[in-house]
Amino acid sequence: MTASDAAPTTGPIYDAESLRDRDDVTFHEETDTVDAATVDQLEKMDDMAPVGVRNGDGETLVMQVTETCDWKIPSASVGPNEDFAATAREWIETNAGYAVELTAVEGVWHYEAHSADGDRTAERYFVVFAASLQNDQSSGDGDAEGTEWLTELPADVVAVPGTDLFFE
Repeated sequence: MTASDAAPTTGPIYDAESLRDRDDVTFHEETDTVDAATVDQLEKMDDMAPVGVRNGDGETLVMQVTETCDWKIPSASVGPNEDFAATAREWIETNAGYAVELTAVEGVWHYEAHSADGDRTAERYFVVFAASLQNDQSSGDGDAEGTEWLTELPADVVAVPGTDLFFE
């Protein structure tokens, strides 16, 4: 097999909306009417890049970034004009201590909130990736409070969009 025959890797993604028309990416939409304070809060939040990282045993990585943070699959904040893919990879390497290869975009979750008076709208995107370890011998020695490899999703893990894709 030559390099050109290999499965394509996930390239730069600066605009989640650009994935809408791809046949290989499922686009999920959710719209809600909320109070003005919720629109204000949502406007201040970054987009997210959750990643289902699987090891050679078929287990999925969950982590707790800080002592007060919830356990969840790795989920990087992605600011305006940042590459979802690069941000996700770098975040996992820094916080979990694992080098990963993003293997697919598993889906995009688009959340849009409208103010009750209809004057304002805020939106947020979650671009969900699948990934594998680049090196099964990685130490997992990152900045996070804790990491675990699981096959089932425990009740105390927060299910960010796309989490269910990586657990049975």
